[in-house]
Amino acid sequence: MAWDQAYVTIDLADTLIAVWQGDPTSARVTALADEMRDLGQAYRSRIFLYNVITAATAMPSAEARDVLRMQFERMRGQLGAAAIVLEKLGIEGTLSRTVISTVLTISQRPFPLRVFPTRRDAANWLVSQGCRPEAAQILAEAEALEARLRAGPRGPLNSRAPGP
Repeated sequence: MAWDQAYVTIDLADTLIAVWQGDPTSARVTALADEMRDLGQAYRSRIFLYNVITAATAMPSAEARDVLRMQFERMRGQLGAAAIVLEKLGIEGTLSRTVISTVLTISQRPFPLRVFPTRRDAANWLVSQGCRPEAAQILAEAEALEARLRAGPRGPLNSRAPGP
């Protein structure tokens, strides 16, 4: 498990679950990509990403978007599919969807990726793409991660996630 004041992750079989509540900086995006690559090496197969972007999550900077695009391209062939749950509403949600679509268009969609307004729809789709955990397991872990993120760090955790 990686914990950072902006996001927290956990591996569930071949799936990396991430929940965000803060600024997705370049360093944080790179740390998340490193976790995905580590998971891919551990499973020696395609892996999956379930990424929850809560309403409190800031928009990535132009630099972070460039890093995100580059990291998506590097995951070509290793990432089986990614489900992004975008919990932002209104103009913020529209802007966030536009940013994600632009990054994916530029990186030429190196893997199946869909953006969802609800966690359940995203989990069901990811399961349909071949990830090992069941949708209920993904949802339960995402809820637990969000609670952990709100509570802050407790005890020793994975130190791969960078600070602010």
